[in-house]
Amino acid sequence: MLEFIYHFQKVRLVKGRFFYFFMNLSDFFLESNPLSAIFHNPRVGIAIVNSDLRFLFVNDHFADLMHLSNAALLQRSEGEITVWGDVENSLTLFRQLFSGEILHFSLLKRYQSDIGGAFVVELTATPLKDMNGNINGAFMVIVPLSARELPYNTPYPEDWYRQVLNGSPDTIAITDLNGVILFASSAAVKMFGYPDPRYALGKSLLAFIYPEDRERALQDFRTILEGNSPAAVEYRGVRADGSLFFFEVHGSILRDEQGAPQQMIFVLRDVTQRHRAENDRQQRIRELEAINATMVDMTTELDLQRLLEAIVERVALLLGALESNVALYDPDSRSLRMVAAYPPRLQDDHPSVPLGQGIIGKAAQSRKTLLVEDVSVWETSSAHGNAFRTWIAVPLLHKHELLGVVTVSADPSQRRFSTDDLRLIEMFAQSAAIAIQNATLFSEVQRLARLDSLTGALNRRSFYDQGQHEIQRAQRYHSPLSLIMLDVDHFKQVNDRYGHLAGDEALKAVVQTCLAQVRQADWVGRFGGEEFVILLPETSLEGALAMAQRLCTAVETLRFPGRDERMCITISVGVAERTLEMTQVEQLLNAADEALYRAKAMGRNRVSA
Repeated sequence: MLEFIYHFQKVRLVKGRFFYFFMNLSDFFLESNPLSAIFHNPRVGIAIVNSDLRFLFVNDHFADLMHLSNAALLQRSEGEITVWGDVENSLTLFRQLFSGEILHFSLLKRYQSDIGGAFVVELTATPLKDMNGNINGAFMVIVPLSARELPYNTPYPEDWYRQVLNGSPDTIAITDLNGVILFASSAAVKMFGYPDPRYALGKSLLAFIYPEDRERALQDFRTILEGNSPAAVEYRGVRADGSLFFFEVHGSILRDEQGAPQQMIFVLRDVTQRHRAENDRQQRIRELEAINATMVDMTTELDLQRLLEAIVERVALLLGALESNVALYDPDSRSLRMVAAYPPRLQDDHPSVPLGQGIIGKAAQSRKTLLVEDVSVWETSSAHGNAFRTWIAVPLLHKHELLGVVTVSADPSQRRFSTDDLRLIEMFAQSAAIAIQNATLFSEVQRLARLDSLTGALNRRSFYDQGQHEIQRAQRYHSPLSLIMLDVDHFKQVNDRYGHLAGDEALKAVVQTCLAQVRQADWVGRFGGEEFVILLPETSLEGALAMAQRLCTAVETLRFPGRDERMCITISVGVAERTLEMTQVEQLLNAADEALYRAKAMGRNRVSA
């Protein structure tokens, strides 16, 4: 028998209760044990099998059905008493049950009794798990169809079968072939937010499915009726309070003795959390892909202004913002200057913001992300002109150095920023700060490469490039273009008398004087040694001569504190205007050089054209 067979097992019993036992199984199933009444139910067969489908327990009713003693039946496996034609389907379901693919199954099958006759039973099986949650067997309920007192279209015997299904944590519904609910377990109706299973009886299962998913569900039901059980399908359900959720459905057919379809049985599972987690995962993937694509575009843009314009446009589109701005920090003035905005028409608003003032200044000062849900009631809303908006301001930091602040805003009646938005814009800001730093360094390298290291004027190559560009522009628009060439008089004597450092100081002073006299559109370059050139677009010879005379006067009055009071310098200046024949910058330079030669020949410290 079962003497001294010990088993440590968690058994799922009726009414949703769990029992742990470690005892002699033969003692457990004695009729004196109160729990044994369930297992000795005279109307249904009860059996427990291990993962090899060997019987560990059978009740008397099941042994009687097989015309065997309990001991003889325990020597066999479930497969050995199954009619050969039903073995494959039965084994497949048991394998799925033991692997965890399904939580429960119910099927019609035939058993071969010991006296040679076959009979039809409805077998319901649910897994048994050990203390660690591992499936190591199954609990079986065997209902002989001929023994039923109720007609077959009643989906369960009034007592035990209902208790088993209602006690199961699985959500189970049985319908007729038209999808009308005949039985719904307690767990099923609770999943839909109803307190009593009776609420579902007589209603179509489709009524609990979101309207837009019903046509698809109807097609799936037809597939089940055709004998092709689809894989788990997912629908949106409607709870009693009207809220939506996602649930997964496994469906199959219940058949009569002749194999004709009688009802459909569905196992349902709430997958809302899984669906939400998957949606969140997909959303993060889309966000990361968007940020990655944005960063690829931005890191390849080395023009600082174009980069800043790309940053404000991309961050506004990424967060669905109404507008965005970026301000760069100037440590000398301790203020932030607006340098780009999206849409571009907003760019002139609030061009400069002191550190610590307004949303941008506060974020820069604290170096922390600032979320203002309604700027109209914010304590310093007067520092920022856009009332009735929600704002995020994120400092742009590179190695703890403040580069600036990027902001986005939205109409709170249409869009409110969430913690996910904060996380997203902070990730964006980190990459944007790196891109800004790279573009700034590149711009500085480019600038230094174009300048003379001593005086800060354009070097000769850069001046040639800019000069040729201005020549072509003057030709295209038929505009005047003049050039000034100047030379520091007797510069070798300055070096010899006062030293080379004094000479360097004199050259820098000449360039600073030129830069102070010229317009923003003009170009000052060092041609070589103590010679300098000034390119004057849109300037006639008369205007260039006036500029040259002012330069002569200004340089002559230069003084050098800390140097010998006698140290002074003068310049000789040659001026030329482009003629129609001049198509190369070298031609204009030669003309100005000839004029310079004449100025020197006339005694220096003068202008010649």
